[in-house]
Amino acid sequence: MLENGYIRVWRSLLEWEWYDDINTCRLFIHLLITANYYDSKWRGVSVARGQRVIAYEKLAAECGLTVSQVRTSLKKLERTGEISRKSTNEYTLLTVLNYDRFQSDSMQESQADDKRIADGSHACDMPVTNGSQLSKKAKKQESKKVRNNTPIPPYEEFGFSEAMRQRLDEWLCYKSERMEAYKPTGLHSLLKTVEREIARLGEPAVLNRITDAMASGWRGMNLDKMEGKCGTAANTRFEGLGERI
Repeated sequence: MLENGYIRVWRSLLEWEWYDDINTCRLFIHLLITANYYDSKWRGVSVARGQRVIAYEKLAAECGLTVSQVRTSLKKLERTGEISRKSTNEYTLLTVLNYDRFQSDSMQESQADDKRIADGSHACDMPVTNGSQLSKKAKKQESKKVRNNTPIPPYEEFGFSEAMRQRLDEWLCYKSERMEAYKPTGLHSLLKTVEREIARLGEPAVLNRITDAMASGWRGMNLDKMEGKCGTAANTRFEGLGERI
């Protein structure tokens, strides 16, 4: 489970019908945190943005709830249109409906949400007739994001550590939010560069560089501009400020 990055939690959540239901509110926020933020695969199963594969026992342990409490809260969220579930003999695929609306970058949508709160509308803005049905605008935005999705990183070809995989996942999410997702060839080239620089400078230096690049708003990591000996932290600040937006 990823432990870095962040999600958006709108203040309108205070007006949500399940906010004062401690178990249900906690579970839903946990699902927002742990759901995929880009499409991937799990054991051959496609897991889209806003989805995650769950086991009830594991989900209960993650939230500090009993399995019975988890099942009860999931039923509530399903009934009011926040989630949907698809179960098989091997797994349950859970979808946070309208995930992109909860995690939107759009200032226009944020202002629209503020107006809905002022008008006394439903805080989570779920459609009244069908919770799984998106508006035309939301569908258009979703289609645009699908076209810009980064392909699944072939990490297994490079033998990266779990820490490096998590940091690269954060970088890919960062690029996707900037609408600068990689194509397969570009992604493979990026991973080759990361592999080369890890061998040259050491993993800690590369991890720090990726973090600095995101914090500084750079378009690229600028790994080729790093200096230092293999295994050193290379903490010196380098040129590349021209990459800032």
